[in-house]
Amino acid sequence: MAEARAKRKRKKSGQLFSISAAARTFSPRDISRMSEDEAYAYLVSIRFKDNGGKAQCPHCGCGACYEYQARRIFKCMSCEKQFSTTTKTEFSRHKLSFRKILELVVEFALPAKGVSAIQVSKNLGLSYRTAFYRLHSLRRCMQRSHADTVFDAPVEIDGAEFGGYIRPKNLRIGPKDHRRIPFRSSKKMVVGVIRERGPDGRTRVVIGKTEHEAAKLMPKFIKPGTRIYADMGTAFNFMKDTYDMRRIKHMVEFWKPGISTNNAECFFSVLRRAERGIYHHIAGPYFEAYANEAAWRQDRRRMGTKEVFEDLCGQAIQC
Repeated sequence: MAEARAKRKRKKSGQLFSISAAARTFSPRDISRMSEDEAYAYLVSIRFKDNGGKAQCPHCGCGACYEYQARRIFKCMSCEKQFSTTTKTEFSRHKLSFRKILELVVEFALPAKGVSAIQVSKNLGLSYRTAFYRLHSLRRCMQRSHADTVFDAPVEIDGAEFGGYIRPKNLRIGPKDHRRIPFRSSKKMVVGVIRERGPDGRTRVVIGKTEHEAAKLMPKFIKPGTRIYADMGTAFNFMKDTYDMRRIKHMVEFWKPGISTNNAECFFSVLRRAERGIYHHIAGPYFEAYANEAAWRQDRRRMGTKEVFEDLCGQAIQC
């Protein structure tokens, strides 16, 4: 009875999921307490989850395999090839211990807005190059997880500029600025977002040099006839004949009953905080990876920490 009353009280008070007990199902300490043998067994259970925890050959798909007693490798009885737990995964040909692999994944998966490579290198005692390379391999997994996402439910779309900050001029009177648009960086990127409505809505990002360029990529991920909520930006005008467009004029209002782009703006605020507060600078060639990372984190904001960790670990360790 007491538990039911506490549950009703939490529901009435509108407690955020991120501070509820349901969000705290796993901790980095759970990994640090593991021995190397326990970490290895945990990775094996995740890698071969689809085969009931039993080894399956990544070369031919045969399930008849046996494990060497002297080394932690398997051999397929069909193609007679040897393989390990990390063969054909993002951690193949690694020199990290199995517990270090789990610690790396949990350090990266749990923060709400990301973690920098230099911070991971300090926390785990890795070189910066190793941390940088491994984190980008995990970002590739994040990008693959929603590569085939196509929306047919109501979505919100918007675009925003990121990167390329220019310091203010030192001298009040200085050399003339010959750029076409003064004080605008040529390194700015435009992130276009497609955000599905609802508590479990999915997120997809596209990258372009301008908002028009990013908007032209969006129809590939939205089925014709889908209801779209957008602002009055001219980049989205070409979509009004194919989709059910509902638009709002931000110069007048930011919200009206049933029409807004607040979910898309929420994603931009998270990405901007990650850029300014965590990474500080994101180079142009890597910006798509960081934007997809933010989308991955937003899609899992209502999942427990253990679910988030096992989801990323499974994507990285399963071939």
